[in-house]
Amino acid sequence: FWNGYDPYKFEWHPGISDRLLAPSQKYLGYNKTPYPPTLLTIYGISAWLPYKVQQWLWFFFSWAAMVGSILILTRTMRAQKARYLFLVLAIIFFVTGYFWRLHVERGQYYIILVLLLSIGIYYESKADKSKLYCGMAFGLVASLRPTFILMLAFLWLFGRRSTASWMAAT
Repeated sequence: FWNGYDPYKFEWHPGISDRLLAPSQKYLGYNKTPYPPTLLTIYGISAWLPYKVQQWLWFFFSWAAMVGSILILTRTMRAQKARYLFLVLAIIFFVTGYFWRLHVERGQYYIILVLLLSIGIYYESKADKSKLYCGMAFGLVASLRPTFILMLAFLWLFGRRSTASWMAAT
């Protein structure tokens, strides 16, 4: 959309720059973009770079987000044994597991959601007045993946009204 095209109705055809052709699109025609504008904006930050450079940037960012998520979640656990167990399970099932590695290494945005959810969970687990940051993290998740808006109802029902309010405000 930085070039003035509607990403939801864009149809590539010869004569338009190859930079606007999706590498995985096998057939000419409409690009079936299912992502919300907030996510397209995040991807658009690096859109001016060559595709290979973008792949490497997202590869490193995604791995950093995965490692960061695991480390953040370990900080939510009080017992040292629980931290070690979680760390071992995360390494076995996520870092070395094919499914998540595929998403992380292919630049899928799910790891961004996991990182934001991890940040939100971390701040929700704190006893002080950090519900603002928790709500903001959950609000950003909902803006990137609108189905997470359902979290508002559950947060409200389970007495996390401050977090739900900040999530809605975000």
